[in-house]
Amino acid sequence: MNGDESAQMIYGLMVIMLLIGGLAARRVPMNHVLRHLAIWGGVFACLFVLFSFKDGFRAGWDNVKSQLSPGGETSPGGIVRLRQGADGHFSADVDINGRSVRMLVDSGATTTAISSDTARRVGIEVDRSAFPIIVSTANGMAESWRATAERLVLSGIVRKDFPVHVSDTLGDTDLLGMNFLSTLKSWRVEGDTMILEP
Repeated sequence: MNGDESAQMIYGLMVIMLLIGGLAARRVPMNHVLRHLAIWGGVFACLFVLFSFKDGFRAGWDNVKSQLSPGGETSPGGIVRLRQGADGHFSADVDINGRSVRMLVDSGATTTAISSDTARRVGIEVDRSAFPIIVSTANGMAESWRATAERLVLSGIVRKDFPVHVSDTLGDTDLLGMNFLSTLKSWRVEGDTMILEP
């Protein structure tokens, strides 16, 4: 224990002794003292827990906001703002052929890519008679097939006859890629917000 810690401990003990002395001089019943100490101890414990987990609470609040506005916030002029998720990524609910699909906005993906399950769910037909396209993904090389979404909508940004790739290896992650972002007037990231200008 260094000198600063010793001084703080002595100061803390003196404060406690002064409080006990003051209460004894007023002849406050001990059960009242203990009850008040328990209440204040509980208040300080709750404040300590809230402060310790503030990052977790912030992430939870961000998740609630994203659930309340999953497609993103749309401002005048049709500008869409997507909040960064707790995982550090930007995601949005995208309407494909009238069905909602949760998609990761990925500027590292050249083309918008969806899983075979998603393609079936939104009614996209995939012609597998042609040779597949070999694409590079974060998990290595993968096969995909070209297809077209009749209608793709992100918070008022509408694209018709939109080209997508369909792959059996995407799992649960559908990607909104650069072929969508490049159709916008501009897009950028400011802090924890992605801004899309149609």
